[in-house]
This record gives sequence, structure tokens and C-alpha cells, in this order.
Amino acid sequence: MRIVALLILSLIYLLAIVVGAQNYHTTVTIRILTKQIPNIPVLYLVLIIVAAGMIFVFIPLIIDELHLRREISRLTKENTKLSQEIDSLRRSIIEPTDVGTET
Repeated sequence: MRIVALLILSLIYLLAIVVGAQNYHTTVTIRILTKQIPNIPVLYLVLIIVAAGMIFVFIPLIIDELHLRREISRLTKENTKLSQEIDSLRRSIIEPTDVGTET
């Protein structure tokens, strides 16, 4: 699933570069609230937007990856503990004795 997501993101990034390269000489003015940034090439704008999108996707993936690694570590420790318990139970089984025979 992650490979598919990375391929899709790569294709979007490549498409953004192609669109930006075709529109390099086209400039736009960006207005954010009261601030105005004039004459920004569309290529830079598209690259910044795509990079920001990649960052917003990357941060939750890292958080999820850390959570999964922690869970794997916890389960591995639990598995080791249970394996040791099973081994100790196997060793502590009392050999069957002849209860009904008299000597």
C-alpha cells in the first residue's frame, strides 16, 4: 500500500514539475490575508505547494511508523516471555508414576 502511495505522490510531483516548467515565465501575485507577494513564477508556487503536501503526508506516516514499531517491540517481548513460560512448563511436567502397582 505504501509503495502505491509513494508512486502516486511521485507521479503528482513529476506532473507538477512538468506543468511548472511549461509555465515558468508566467508569474502570479500571491495574497495571504494582508500580505502580498508579487511576481512569483508558477513553477515555484507549484513546487512549494507540492512540497508542503508531501510534508503533510510524511508527518502522519512517521507517527504511524513509530507507533507500529513500538507495538512490534511490545509483542516481541510478550512472545519471548510466553515462549519462556511454555518451555518452563514443558520442563516441569512430572513424569507419570505407576500409582496402581504395588511392590
